[in-house]
Amino acid sequence: MQWSQLKKRVEQNLAESIKGKVEFFTTAYRKPNSSNGRGWITIEGKEIINFSTMDSRTIYGRYYNETTPDTKKRHATHIKIEPQERNEGQLTEEGEFSRFDLHICMFESLNMTPDKMLDHDSPILQTLGILDKRTGKRTLEKLKDRTLDNLPLFFLNYRLTNE
Repeated sequence: MQWSQLKKRVEQNLAESIKGKVEFFTTAYRKPNSSNGRGWITIEGKEIINFSTMDSRTIYGRYYNETTPDTKKRHATHIKIEPQERNEGQLTEEGEFSRFDLHICMFESLNMTPDKMLDHDSPILQTLGILDKRTGKRTLEKLKDRTLDNLPLFFLNYRLTNE
C-alpha cells in the first residue's frame, strides 16, 4: 500500500476529538545502497516523536524493533527498555523505532480491533489503539491503571484531555 493511502486510512480512523490535530509523516533519503529515512508524528503541527531508521540501524544493528509484528530483521539485541531506564521527557529512546516500524504498525492497525492494538506489545500499536475512534472513553479511563510505555501514555493523556 502506498504511503499516501496508508496515512489517509489511519488518519480517518482517528477519534473526532483529535482528527486533524494528530498527523503521521514519513520520508526516505534516497542515496545509493541506502534505505535510510524517518517517520514522525505531529500534534497541531509540532513534531512529537521521531522514528529514525538510521539511528535504529546504527545503535541496534537492525531496522525493526522486536515488538513490531511480522518482521524478520529485528534488533540484534533485546531492547525492551523499562520505564525507570528511560531518559526523562523522552517518549522513546533514540533508535528504538524506525520508519519501518511506523509503517508496519500503521498497516497492521487497519486489520486489528482496538482491543488487540491496546493489548499488543508494540508501543506504536498501543498508541494507534488509543487514538482510534472505536476506543471509547471508559476504555481510555481503564488504561490509566495499566503500566504503559511513555509513548502510549503521552497519547492517552492527550486523547483524554481532548475528549
